[in-house]
Amino acid sequence: IFDKTGTLTRSQLALDAESRRALLGLGEDERIVLANMTMRSSHPVSRTLTAALSLSTAGRLLRVLEDADAVREVTGEGLVFEHDGATWWLGRAGDAVRRTVFSRDGRILAEFGFEEDLRDDVSAEIEALRDDGYEIHLLSGDGGERVRKVAEAVGIRAADAASSLDPTGKADRVRALDDRDTLMIGDGLNDSPSFDAALCSATPAVDRAVLPQKADFYFLGDGISAVRRSLEGARVLRGVQRDNLIFAVVYNLGAVGLCLSGHVDPLVAAVLMPLSSVAVVTHTAMRMRRKGPA
Repeated sequence: IFDKTGTLTRSQLALDAESRRALLGLGEDERIVLANMTMRSSHPVSRTLTAALSLSTAGRLLRVLEDADAVREVTGEGLVFEHDGATWWLGRAGDAVRRTVFSRDGRILAEFGFEEDLRDDVSAEIEALRDDGYEIHLLSGDGGERVRKVAEAVGIRAADAASSLDPTGKADRVRALDDRDTLMIGDGLNDSPSFDAALCSATPAVDRAVLPQKADFYFLGDGISAVRRSLEGARVLRGVQRDNLIFAVVYNLGAVGLCLSGHVDPLVAAVLMPLSSVAVVTHTAMRMRRKGPA
């Protein structure tokens, strides 16, 4: 199961033309507040706005506010900042899930829309995972049209792509799909409940405070090929472990039988025991190196 934002798309999106004009239309003080909010979040939307603000000021650093540490992230919703006697908000506004709003005391100052930029290998990796027998699902908090376009672009069936999900809704979907065989891949704080619901979890968000600690593994890079390679490695390792257990049972039963029949003296047993361990370790290393993913 993939969460869309930050897993299938790049960590930084792109502002559409209307949003760039909205950003330029903000006053200096409003842009300072917005910059102080976005620079404290690693969400792709925040990263995109931080980069756009930097470009709009020709690289000039905007003033850091003394109380900027008070910026809070509301899981699955957005950022809130109590500053200068006002409540500033960046995120959803009611049912407006297709665009991100920036408001002060409920008055919308600007609305932002984003264009998706998929990771280079997503379509090929999704197809390869499906060829390996995996069922692929896409869960997202974004609006239906955006999720539909991404699902269509990467080859995920419309029936397997769910949109407009809050953190609880995502976790419920994972729980309904999980038969102790589900891998959940996400990068946002709102994916934390889904990680708890899945058998296994992974994240590319190594810079987050929570997810890397909850995930079973994390991966780096600008693609998702590490997911398939990890699954391949897990299959190989499971086969090696099974063969090692079979070898251990057969070896020990044979050794015990020979000892009881008087064909093995203590000196031979003392030599054979470490040799068997070395043989198992060597055999395991050779198989993992030969069959494991590159």
